[in-house]
Amino acid sequence: MAKKSTGARALVDALLREKVQHVFGIPGTQNLAILDELRATPEIRFILTRHEQGAAFMAYGYARASGKPGIVTATEGPGVTNLATGIAAANRGNVPVISICGVQESVVRERDSTQDMDQVTFMKPMTKWAYSIPNVEKVQELVRKAFRVALTEPQGPTHIEA
Repeated sequence: MAKKSTGARALVDALLREKVQHVFGIPGTQNLAILDELRATPEIRFILTRHEQGAAFMAYGYARASGKPGIVTATEGPGVTNLATGIAAANRGNVPVISICGVQESVVRERDSTQDMDQVTFMKPMTKWAYSIPNVEKVQELVRKAFRVALTEPQGPTHIEA
């Protein structure tokens, strides 16, 4: 019996297809599966930062210096809100930064059990495109779209909730 692909594995495979070499961020409950897959993928280096705002600005600087999209990850709630200044700066500076944030499992969403928030609505005003990936079958397509939108002129940040 074939092992079913997880959303985290599909996401990391999509990052490999986009030739991502670095991801900046901080671990949190909702992005641990992604970080576990990154750890198992030596082609992509996870760069641990001390704060999500610093991670967003590191991704911004990486994108400006390399000409490649900068990738940043954070957990839900305050992790996402802490990205705001760096993502907004990327928007004003036309810098392709892609934020990938974890999301609460659907069974506990909107039950006030965690720091759940509507991240997509929060990120829309400061990005070119923000979207919540609905299921594992859509991960490849939507990660590709996040990259294409970020790199289309004028360049700018995108956000995906995975």
